[in-house]
Amino acid sequence: MPEEVVTPVEAPAAPPPEQPVETWKERYDRQRREAQAKVTNDIIGLIDKLKEKGCTSATIEFDGSGDSGEIHDISLEGGDSAGFLKVDDGLWRELSDWALLVIEGTGVDWYNDSGGFGSIIINTALRTYEFEVYQRYEESNLEAQGTVDVDTA
Repeated sequence: MPEEVVTPVEAPAAPPPEQPVETWKERYDRQRREAQAKVTNDIIGLIDKLKEKGCTSATIEFDGSGDSGEIHDISLEGGDSAGFLKVDDGLWRELSDWALLVIEGTGVDWYNDSGGFGSIIINTALRTYEFEVYQRYEESNLEAQGTVDVDTA
């Protein structure tokens, strides 16, 4: 009679410990903190890159409406000549991606309905940036109202 071969069976792995469930507010707050940390980390490298190009100031302009928005202009000012510097595609992409994080971090809806616009100015000497985000509003006012009885008019 052939000998029976028994293969050992691994015990099932213990389930992972339960992680506390994140509420939508906790997740939102965590994502905002992570995005802000990325904004801060990324601007340090961007300022260094801009300074290497001789840039003293970078201006990023954006506009949006309907259901979309975009960075529509990036200009770099350089040193003593007060001239403008060329923005290559790679730098444009880096500055645009960074700017969108800054804008989204404000919580302003600048791209839906009537939209909004604004700018971000990076000062490489002071290692600072300023931003302005405007939101457009449409307003409706009732200017006339009435009921007319056509039989007595």
